[in-house]
Amino acid sequence: METRGVRVRFSSPVHENRYWWTIRECDGRYVVCVRERLALPDGLLAYTVADRRNGIRGHVPDGRSGVTGACRPADAAWLLEQARTHGLIDTKPLHVAEYRQENDK
Repeated sequence: METRGVRVRFSSPVHENRYWWTIRECDGRYVVCVRERLALPDGLLAYTVADRRNGIRGHVPDGRSGVTGACRPADAAWLLEQARTHGLIDTKPLHVAEYRQENDK
């Protein structure tokens, strides 16, 4: 189910269950998800990287944007490589509430 363009909603923490994230990049273990966030400067998206093997999600240790938890849309492959190389920080349990194809209502 984890393919680019699929939308996902996490159930934990509770306040995040109202946000839809879009899968931007993925491999057999990691899934990079992004969403718009009004508090971020133009051109940046909030991101989270899910580690399906360990059941966690978080950020990579060194972001290119200078804003923790934010990336440029073109950085998704770089985030995936950083997760593979360095692992994740600021982790929380991975609880997926729902998947949705991009064209589903």
